[in-house]
Amino acid sequence: MGAKFKFGQSQPITLQNNLSRRLGDAPDAALAALRDASAALAEAGIEHWLTYGALLGFVREGHLLAHDTDIDLAVRNAGDRVPAALATKGFRFYRDTRIGPLIGNQKFGRDDIRIDIFHLVEDGELLRDNYPLDHWSVCSGTHLRMPVAPLDCGGFSVPAPIDGPAYVEHLYGPDWRQTVTRWDWRFSPPNTTVSVQWRSVPRLVRDWVRFQFRR
Repeated sequence: MGAKFKFGQSQPITLQNNLSRRLGDAPDAALAALRDASAALAEAGIEHWLTYGALLGFVREGHLLAHDTDIDLAVRNAGDRVPAALATKGFRFYRDTRIGPLIGNQKFGRDDIRIDIFHLVEDGELLRDNYPLDHWSVCSGTHLRMPVAPLDCGGFSVPAPIDGPAYVEHLYGPDWRQTVTRWDWRFSPPNTTVSVQWRSVPRLVRDWVRFQFRR
C-alpha cells in the first residue's frame, strides 16, 4: 500500500531557511558570531581574515552589510582544523565542499547566523578559493596576497587586509563603493572564473538569462 494523493491546497505554505537570516535582522548576534569565530580560529593558530561581503561591509559602511546572509572569512593552511576550532564556540558544522582533494568552502551556523569559510590556496602572485557551481563545474575566485592587520569591528578586532579598499576592488571591481541591486555570485565578481563542464551548461544558460532580465 503506497502513499495516498489528495489534490488541492487549503493552507498557504511557508518555507524558511533560518541560516539564511539577514545579518541586519540580528546585528548583535551577527557581531557576536564574527567575534567568536575569529577568536576560535586565532586560538587554534589558523591564519584568517575578513573577505567578500564581510570585508566590503566594514570597508564601505563601517559595519556588516544588513542585507547579507553570511559572514565571510578566508583561511590559509588550515587543513581540517576549522570545524573543531569553531565547535569550541558553539558553531555547528553543516556543509563541507571539496574540489578533488582540496577543501573549498565550509559553512557553519550559530544563532541562525551563517559563517562561510573560504580555504585559499597558492596561485602565483595571488591566492585562490575554489567552490562548486554544481556537481560538475567549479567556481574559483582570486584574492590579493596582502598582509593583514587588526580591524576594529565595534568593540573587538578581526584580521583584515591592510589595504581594504584595494582588496575589495579586486573582489568587486572599481564600482565597489556603489550599492548594487542586481548581483549574482556566479556572474558578477570580476575575480571569478567558472570552469564549466558540459552537463552544467543548460542550467547555467537558464540562470544567466534570468539574471540578465532581473530587475
